[in-house]
Amino acid sequence: MTRLGVNIVEYLPKYVINAGINYKPAFPGMVSDYEEYKAMLWGNMNIIEWRESGAKTREMCVAVYRVKRLIALAENDAQQRKAEQDAK
Repeated sequence: MTRLGVNIVEYLPKYVINAGINYKPAFPGMVSDYEEYKAMLWGNMNIIEWRESGAKTREMCVAVYRVKRLIALAENDAQQRKAEQDAK
């Protein structure tokens, strides 16, 4: 998946608001509790279903959640660029 020919994971949007919020996992290489919770909600699961689902299911939910966030950033960037262009 790309944005303006750049891999969406590597794409740096021009318009990003840094709220200064960081959430780190308990251990390096793990998913933070917050991100895992958001992925669980995206997967339309409750905590019991999430814990009983397999690791592959949880991994896929986290991966798709992350990609959805990147897409949202790219969409916002496109809207801001369009607004800037229209204002000229």
